[in-house]
Amino acid sequence: ELLNLEPGARKLVLDVGCGSGLSGAALERAGHAWIGCDVSREMLTIASERAAREEDEDEDEDEDDDEDDAMDDGGGGAEDSSEDGASSSDGADGADGSDSDGSDSDSGAAPEDRPVASAELLEHDMGLGLPFRAGTFDGAVSVSALQWLCYDNATAQRSPRRLARFFSSLHACLRGGARAALQFYPENDAQARSIALAAARAGFSGGVVVDFPNSTRARKHYLCLSTERRRRGGVSTRHASVFARSLGETTP
Repeated sequence: ELLNLEPGARKLVLDVGCGSGLSGAALERAGHAWIGCDVSREMLTIASERAAREEDEDEDEDEDDDEDDAMDDGGGGAEDSSEDGASSSDGADGADGSDSDGSDSDSGAAPEDRPVASAELLEHDMGLGLPFRAGTFDGAVSVSALQWLCYDNATAQRSPRRLARFFSSLHACLRGGARAALQFYPENDAQARSIALAAARAGFSGGVVVDFPNSTRARKHYLCLSTERRRRGGVSTRHASVFARSLGETTP
């Protein structure tokens, strides 16, 4: 809903800090494609296995639908083919089960390994910047990941630089007019302001929606961003500061 994606259109969405793929699964159910990145290889493995299981379930449902359609059409196809007086082995295939060119019919079959997940998953630290081409995505989501950019990883990976890299690369890889909905848990108001300030400096417009603002445990921050161009003059420090102060406003 926050992404405001066009109804009925299949879009490509980036899931930053995708974890086990729960958000990606919701995107797929809504008819969209997604690419996920996460710093944890273990979580990406879980996401891949989840996507593979759901893909298997979808294939099983399709097979059941095909069988139902066949029954509705008046019975099995084996009897119909025998009435035609010829089997497939009399045509393209040889009597020994091989193809007409002499090759074995199973020679090109893929091994029965675990199905590969349909989503693209990438092990990557978002604080290094997102490694995607400009204008790739129609939207971006993130759940409980953004706040980790507020901590230093090393001397060369201090928080302000990590925030700047992330938001500038996110802005670049989104298409014009695309939106991002990033849910996060700031430790304090200072963290929330530094996140909003970095987003504004990267060229985003937008604001923050706070869900359950009066609850300490259930309170959630949603940074809702847009790549729609600002008015001439770009993003000034004053504009960025005003955007950061909008975090002080609460929306039920």
